Amino acid sequence: MINRLFCASKPLDEEAAHKVLEQQLSLLSSEGALGRIEEITVKLAAQQGKTNPSLEQAWLSIFASDHGFFDDKCQDDELLPTMQRINRICHQSAAISPLINTLGLKSEWIDVGVDAELTDCPDWLDEKIAPATQSLFGQAAMDRSQLLSAMQVGIDAVERAHQAGADIFIGGEVASGNEISALAIASVLSGKTALELISSSGEFVSRAEKRTASEIDDAVALHRKELQSPLYILQYLGGFEIAALAAAYIRCAQLGMTMLIDGFVATVALWLADMISRNDQLVDCDSVETLYRLGKYSVPETMFCLCGTCPRLVEWSFFAQQSAHPAHAEVLDILAAEPLLSWQIKQGEALGALMVLPLLKQACAINNGSNFK
Repeated sequence: MINRLFCASKPLDEEAAHKVLEQQLSLLSSEGALGRIEEITVKLAAQQGKTNPSLEQAWLSIFASDHGFFDDKCQDDELLPTMQRINRICHQSAAISPLINTLGLKSEWIDVGVDAELTDCPDWLDEKIAPATQSLFGQAAMDRSQLLSAMQVGIDAVERAHQAGADIFIGGEVASGNEISALAIASVLSGKTALELISSSGEFVSRAEKRTASEIDDAVALHRKELQSPLYILQYLGGFEIAALAAAYIRCAQLGMTMLIDGFVATVALWLADMISRNDQLVDCDSVETLYRLGKYSVPETMFCLCGTCPRLVEWSFFAQQSAHPAHAEVLDILAAEPLLSWQIKQGEALGALMVLPLLKQACAINNGSNFK
């Protein structure tokens, strides 16, 4: 199954998108009258290959894991350990709980590496690879086998969504401290230091944030010689949940399933997945070993495939929101991705994505209304 990473993304239907755009131009009072609503429906038309796109069945997969550095590096009193967050979800007291109940989407919860047994959460899928990653500040976060196993979990989740008839996939994460891993990955992919990334918004950077950024830069320097391909970056700096998300996004684009991307961690996972996908397109990889050896992961070299026709993963994605993380705006800008909301959400767990889902459905309803028939 892991070899499915080496298939091209499904082509977009530009003809359907063009027809929807023509429809809108002929029936609306002026070009751009509906603002970004028009953009949403044109993009969905290209993804679904029809002029009346709809979102009938959403699917949510939440991947939970722990990081080996949490106790040493995450001293923020506001940051709850992963297990406490999971308990809130299990007892229907998390912020996302009422949204799941009212949106009518199918959801699943996956333990991909929590440092505890989820005995009080019988509905969770047990795909535990290890009780937390290793600390990226001293060694590789995962070995190769663990990385590929985590990616397999993500692929399997999308396969279940596809078999259930889902037309939009939402990936979420519950992994306290994983913004550190995401920032380390973003630093390597962007060629900027962690401090540069968190300072890019122009907002005040606290002394604690500067210290953490400096430690992340030290960790990246420690592993620099090994960070020669997207998979190595993921293995050394990532988390089980980030690996699962990245593979899930690749599989969605292969199957032609729309993705709704949540916050900073999910955006970085999508970025890394795009790098993996671009490398595959560039050299027509046929094995994990080949993909591991690739050294090209910077944006200029891998943003587009050689033939110029393979869609990027970004083109299969809607970005729900710009979160409160100070580096999120910079990463979105690099990806040329414009979020639909900017509510400064810190929560994770796909909360922002679930808030945006009704907006996408309403955009479809407007496009498919009587004035457009």
